[in-house]
Amino acid sequence: MVSILKTDKIQASHGSTIEVPSGQVLHAPGHVMQVVSNHYTAIENTSSASLVASSVLANITPKFATSKILVDMRIQGILATEHSSNVELALYNGTEGGTYSSLIIWNQVSGYTHSSDERMYGATSTFQYFHDVNNTNNNRYTVYFRVAGSGVVYYNNYRDVAASTASSITLTEIAQ
Repeated sequence: MVSILKTDKIQASHGSTIEVPSGQVLHAPGHVMQVVSNHYTAIENTSSASLVASSVLANITPKFATSKILVDMRIQGILATEHSSNVELALYNGTEGGTYSSLIIWNQVSGYTHSSDERMYGATSTFQYFHDVNNTNNNRYTVYFRVAGSGVVYYNNYRDVAASTASSITLTEIAQ
């Protein structure tokens, strides 16, 4: 049985704090329900022309099927080894142990920025994606990447300070 409380105002009886007991969830549209964030410093590369999974990933189990997940991705230290190449990045999603599918491809140009034979280090690609998750399963969001052109593409690769660069992914559940 669901009870409905109708009121115009909620006010603390003492002070200015209204407490929600541990284990209880106040569901209000627009409220942040939880945040999950991971960062990765390992240098990764691929010479594949097909999208491959990177290590940049995070899992979240939404509290409500109606929630939206704001996915914030930051891929740092992008390098392409051929002047005619670039890195393509994509966001994939699926439930843990299930099938993963592409949500969006957001970057098709990072890498070389000119036609000479000099490598360009230090490109950064950032992107946010708002996803209607529609379930309360353990959802995994993974960044995929590939080389567009020839050669090898890297991320987290700065020439002088290898392995000190961090790429990240942050998932924020927002109640609807």
